[in-house]
Amino acid sequence: MTALPSAAVSTFTRSVSVLGSMFSQKSHRRRPSSIPGWDSDDELDRTAANRCPNGAEQSSHPVRAILAFVFKEQIFHKDTDSLVSPAQHPRKRGPGTGAGGKDARQQLNDSIETIYHVNKTIHRDPNLINAFYGLDYTPRGSQEPDCKANLGSIIEDIKVLSQLTNRIRLYGMACRQTEFVLKAIEYLGLSDMQVIMTLWVDNNKTSWDKQVRVFWNLIDNDILMDASNNDGDLQESTFKSQGTIRISKVASRIIGVSVGNEVLFRNEDESRKKDHVPLSTLSAYMNEIRQGLAERAAAASASSDPALNNRGRLLGQIPIFSSDLGRNAHQIVDQVDWVLSNIHPFFAYTNVDSAADWAFNNFKEETLIAAAGKPAMISEVGWPSGPSSARLGPAVPSMENLQTFVDTWICAANEQSIPYYFFEAFDEPWKISINQRESQWGIMTVDRQLKVRIPTC
Repeated sequence: MTALPSAAVSTFTRSVSVLGSMFSQKSHRRRPSSIPGWDSDDELDRTAANRCPNGAEQSSHPVRAILAFVFKEQIFHKDTDSLVSPAQHPRKRGPGTGAGGKDARQQLNDSIETIYHVNKTIHRDPNLINAFYGLDYTPRGSQEPDCKANLGSIIEDIKVLSQLTNRIRLYGMACRQTEFVLKAIEYLGLSDMQVIMTLWVDNNKTSWDKQVRVFWNLIDNDILMDASNNDGDLQESTFKSQGTIRISKVASRIIGVSVGNEVLFRNEDESRKKDHVPLSTLSAYMNEIRQGLAERAAAASASSDPALNNRGRLLGQIPIFSSDLGRNAHQIVDQVDWVLSNIHPFFAYTNVDSAADWAFNNFKEETLIAAAGKPAMISEVGWPSGPSSARLGPAVPSMENLQTFVDTWICAANEQSIPYYFFEAFDEPWKISINQRESQWGIMTVDRQLKVRIPTC
């Protein structure tokens, strides 16, 4: 990954030593996918496949040195330049001001408040503490074919999440969920909120092509000019067809793009070989996104507009990666800019009292070694609060155990400067029909009620 220009980037490095006792540990077991992909019917069938509960292998390769890594944080400055005017945008006609002399942003805000009955007020909750490095977030109703994701509901979610973290990681492009999240952040004026976007990867090429089209629409169009909640796609990108370069302001929010989640893990299921995605295909998808960003960056660099020039420069520096299990990190380290691993002690049949230590050691032994100096982070780590019947040996889902993991993980990870995304923000009861172990991983209920006490680190 090319070094970022100092004029356009705010970076600092963190040297982190991951300390703790070393011990033999079970190999990292993990459920199938966390979130259904674009072709949800096919994905739901896949995630319902049975797994062997007693197949945890024993592996041990103690690391005899203190490992350190450098992580580039807060990569992009917030772009504070003005929006593209409605006249420039194919979905919104008219001058830059409307009735009463309102500018485009105020017109948008008025539309959002009229349609969704929301406002910008964030009621500060003393129980919500900004202690999380990042949170994994799936907006309610963002599963196909129903697609009930709603901008108003997402605005209320973001009001809560903004009191817990400055970073959120999403799981797909379906049902306009990413578009709505970006709109909600802009509407609320959360200048520090950053997003990792994800394009879901499965063996459905049509699904991939559709997600890519939506992704480029988000990059190339000024989505802030459209407050609608219709089910149609965004305006088709004009970059390829007309050579017109237009980079949305919201692109400055994106701190990373994940191409797939646990693709290599799902390839381990020999009973569903027809659903596997070859590593070569996954690599090609990552290169497709990387090349598209680079092309737009190059086109913007020739512009006489300083704001567009700057946005293009930042766009070309967005890291591309694919999140997977730590044990698979070595397979894709050469294809990614960052190394992201989903690390779940629960699926390793680990008692909650030793779960945090297990996760720290797993990150050190598998991810950091594979990364070999590349920026690395934990893309998922957490513990379920129920149901108790879904236990895996000594790993027991319960509210008490979720609290124990929160208490033993958050401050320790923060003190060691380990970047992580806690799994996850809200419960997802729709997953009960897939796997009972999937529905209660949130630190909040589906209606935004906090389930744990957040420690003050």
